[in-house]
Amino acid sequence: MTDEFFFITFGGLGVSLAGFAGLIHALDGSGRADNPVTKWRIRSIVAAGFAVALSGLLVWPVFRITTDVDVTVRVVSAFLLIQFIRLSWTDLQPGPAWDEEEIRWRVNVAIAGVTWILLASNIFIGSVGFLEVLFVFAIGQPIGTFMRAIGDLHRGSDTHEGREPA
Repeated sequence: MTDEFFFITFGGLGVSLAGFAGLIHALDGSGRADNPVTKWRIRSIVAAGFAVALSGLLVWPVFRITTDVDVTVRVVSAFLLIQFIRLSWTDLQPGPAWDEEEIRWRVNVAIAGVTWILLASNIFIGSVGFLEVLFVFAIGQPIGTFMRAIGDLHRGSDTHEGREPA
C-alpha cells in the first residue's frame, strides 16, 4: 500500500488533537471545568481524536495481515464507521449540553448521518482516495470543536446563549 503514511500521519494528528483537549482546561483560569459544555467539548475532542488516531494507525497492520489494499480500505472504513456511530450516538444525545430543539443540534445530527452514509459507502466502494477524504472530514469535527472552545475562552465565555457545545 502506497498511502499508509497519510493514515499514520492522521493517527498522530488524532493523538495530538486529543492531547490538545487538555489545553482547553489548562488555559481556562475561570474554573468553568464543571460546565456541561466544557465537559462535552473535552470528551468529544478526545474521543474523536482517538477514533481518528486508532483508525489511521490500524491501516498498516491490517494491510500487513491481508496484503490487499481493497480489504484494508474496507476494514478501516468499517472500523471508522463503528467509531463514529458510537461517538455520535453518545455525543448527540439531548442533555445539559444539547437541547434537541437547537438548530446546532439538528445540523450536527445531519452531519453525523452524512458521515455514516459516506463511511458505509466506502465499505462497498473500497477507494483509498475516498478514505483519505473521509479522514480529513473526520478530523474536522474535533478541530472545529477545539477552535470554538479556544475562541470562547478568548472572549471570556464558555458558551453562546448559555449552553451550546459546538
